Amino acid sequence: MAAWLTKPQPILSLDNALSLIGILIMKPAPKSESLNQFLNGVFNREAFITDDVCVSCKTPAFYFRDDLSKKEFSLSGLCQICQDEVFGTEEPV
Repeated sequence: MAAWLTKPQPILSLDNALSLIGILIMKPAPKSESLNQFLNGVFNREAFITDDVCVSCKTPAFYFRDDLSKKEFSLSGLCQICQDEVFGTEEPV
């Protein structure tokens, strides 16, 4: 079969493509069942993270300074601005 007749293969996965244009598909980091129940009961943590919304200020959480900040969002549900308020912006020594 001629090469031009073959089905083209995607260059990027959907997650990578959406990430490049600033749309994250975040998944909440795993927690113990009891902690998960508590956090979901108080903050609705999993729903906020899945919807890319900060659990604290309730704004969209699309910008993160680095991979560590993205990971923190999956753990706490805090956007970059709220992370900066809680943890500060200074680099550790």
